[in-house]
Amino acid sequence: MNHLLRELAPFGDDAWAMLDAEARDRLVPALTARRVVDFDGPRGWQYSAVDLGRTEPVTGPDSRTEPVTGPDSRTEPVTGPDSRTEPATGAETRTEPATASTASTAGIVARRRRVLPLCEVRATFTVRLEEMVDFSRGATDVDLTDLDQAALRLAAHENRATLRGWTEAGITGVGAASTQRSQTHDGTPESFRTAVTAAVAALRDAGVAGPYALACGPVDWAEIVETDDGGYPLRKQLEGITGGDVERTPGIDESVLISQRGGDFVLTVGEDLSLGYLHHDADAVTLYVEESFAFRVNTPEAAVVLRRAL
Repeated sequence: MNHLLRELAPFGDDAWAMLDAEARDRLVPALTARRVVDFDGPRGWQYSAVDLGRTEPVTGPDSRTEPVTGPDSRTEPVTGPDSRTEPATGAETRTEPATASTASTAGIVARRRRVLPLCEVRATFTVRLEEMVDFSRGATDVDLTDLDQAALRLAAHENRATLRGWTEAGITGVGAASTQRSQTHDGTPESFRTAVTAAVAALRDAGVAGPYALACGPVDWAEIVETDDGGYPLRKQLEGITGGDVERTPGIDESVLISQRGGDFVLTVGEDLSLGYLHHDADAVTLYVEESFAFRVNTPEAAVVLRRAL
């Protein structure tokens, strides 16, 4: 038995396979960030932090550290306005300087290795047991609305954390990290073309090679795909300018042009999106979809934000 506790659910492997397939069908189209940044993983549930290859000095009268013990020693909740799916928890045991000892550290140089901890994020949902019984009878129209909504919430959260950022979790997103001047548009075809062309030019001037992908918030994306400018779809025009795809991206409002050359932005996933069991009663079973991830920016100049003019 692993941490997902699937063996405790009041249904068997066939039902779990059906739920997994439904979640996958909803998640794959919505996980846009994974298609426009580098994906590292999945590295497994026990993978807790990304090695940053850097250190920081350990200072004070005693450079030793002691683990924080007690109920808060495993994970700590990440809170804030952007943690709307479910409380996420950081996967790092905190350390505090020991104060009991006054041993001299003369002649000792101490440095602590820096890591980027992964965050665990979870969205819960319920399924009526009557629906699962009907599935066992051969029903193919099982009501999984709550699962679908949970999957989409989690996908939007991953997109938002990656492309906009998640301050409470220590994640700086692509847009927040970008050192390029943002471009503005008013939603018209000419304005879109001008903004995207200027963004591509800025990246090339900075020595950032293409192709480039355009991750669009749902409003921008709808306007792009619905526009037939002079008999030629605007989406095709923009893809011709960028050399990459125009992607609908739930979870963000603006659009972001991102180099696809590789190595600039990395999404590291420990546990990939998985379904687990919480509890059940006579009427329904409560489950969840969960993942752990971290995100880091290596080249902040490799993206340009496109904002709608006010």
